[in-house]
Amino acid sequence: MLFLNVEIEDNLGTRYTTANAESDYNGETDKETDRDTEEEDDDEEVSCATVKALCRDSLSLDDDPIAQLTTELPDDEFNLLLETSDRLHTGTIQDHTEGFQLLLSNKPMYKEKKEFLWRLARSYKDMYEITEDKDEKQSYAEQGREEAEAALQKDDQCAECHKWKGLVCRLDTGG
Repeated sequence: MLFLNVEIEDNLGTRYTTANAESDYNGETDKETDRDTEEEDDDEEVSCATVKALCRDSLSLDDDPIAQLTTELPDDEFNLLLETSDRLHTGTIQDHTEGFQLLLSNKPMYKEKKEFLWRLARSYKDMYEITEDKDEKQSYAEQGREEAEAALQKDDQCAECHKWKGLVCRLDTGG
């Protein structure tokens, strides 16, 4: 049996995938019995009509298609920032400090994105581990918790958000 997977995105950015059985055709064994009946054609028309209706509902005909594409394309600068942060996180103490400063300087622009926030929480944990000053450690731990909590508020289903929230919550704040 063949399946047609159709992915549809609604106006809120939620994606839906549907599977539709299109055919029971089984190669050589079905050639003799391969006939189109009116009932099969009706099922196919209903199936196609459903897909067309869902697509029409998910895309406004009044919207500019070029503008739609540009809003769906990933932000190259943001992705570069995330990749750089990930690379610096795996580096030396100096790399950790550089990554932390990079994220802090970009917080005003990306503070609404969960991918940014959990990395900032991770970076606070890195700084906690680097510093030896008790007050600085406490500050890094508390701020890391706040960033991780903000990331979870953006998406409570994000595994990375939960992971880093758990890790920064385990940090000793000396209190």
